[in-house]
Amino acid sequence: MSLKTAFTAAVTPECPLDALISKSQQWGFDGLALSDIQPEVAASLARHAAAIRTKLSDARQTLVAIASGARFGCLSERTMERRADQVRQTIQLAAALGCEFVIVGGDHLPDNTIRERAILQAASVLRELAREAGRQHVTLLLENGGDFASHRDIWSIWDSVSSPALRLCWNPLTGRPTGEVASTAITCLAASLSLVHMSDARFNGQAQPIEYTRLGEGELEIARCVNLLRGLCRSAWLCVHWPDNEDGAPGPAQRILPAAAEFLRAELDKPTVALSAYKDDKNAPRFVSRAPAEAESA
Repeated sequence: MSLKTAFTAAVTPECPLDALISKSQQWGFDGLALSDIQPEVAASLARHAAAIRTKLSDARQTLVAIASGARFGCLSERTMERRADQVRQTIQLAAALGCEFVIVGGDHLPDNTIRERAILQAASVLRELAREAGRQHVTLLLENGGDFASHRDIWSIWDSVSSPALRLCWNPLTGRPTGEVASTAITCLAASLSLVHMSDARFNGQAQPIEYTRLGEGELEIARCVNLLRGLCRSAWLCVHWPDNEDGAPGPAQRILPAAAEFLRAELDKPTVALSAYKDDKNAPRFVSRAPAEAESA
């Protein structure tokens, strides 16, 4: 069993990949994931792919995943093909950089959409994309999002695709409004899970985040997530994702990310404990013990 740590970052001219690799090593992560890559930046990364792979190797860092930005649901054929092309380009970039995973997501569905039809449509496109990814030695990761926000939604699509080149990425923050909890989601997804986005927050009565926090200081039970993953997953990446904006972020990256890496490492270094269906699970059913008199007469 191996759980490793990473963080998500955007590559920009102001913060090139070389600098991010150095920061990842400095902050104590095992690797990093990329998102929001603009076409001109992607072209530059492809041109310097050999040098980037050398830099990663020298720093003992892993480029874990690239977010394609493509989301799938019940869309027009033209829109679906455009997004599929977006994924294909990201697969090619990932293969050039030696990156194992490309992330895709679920989209919001139009009104009056038949949900089963949307799942079948997404599965059909992802099945073909998974074949292309497999040929490039890349794996697609389907992340919960949009109207496919719960772990059950992405598991249904993954099960329909049935390809070793498609696995799952779970974001507990996205799943929270659907009412799901770690003990249910991770148990269901463990065999198909390769990456978990790690962030924390406090929520209002409608399960919407009202304040983002440092890991372990919010209501997403991040320590419990790590404990469950240690017990149920053979390997997975714990990828810290934080809101990169002045209003929502719990602090600047140079302060938040090193603390997040330290928190995760401390959780991973804890002694392994036995897990049961109900141990320490506040969401588990509560059974009332019978009184001694009842027990004797039974």
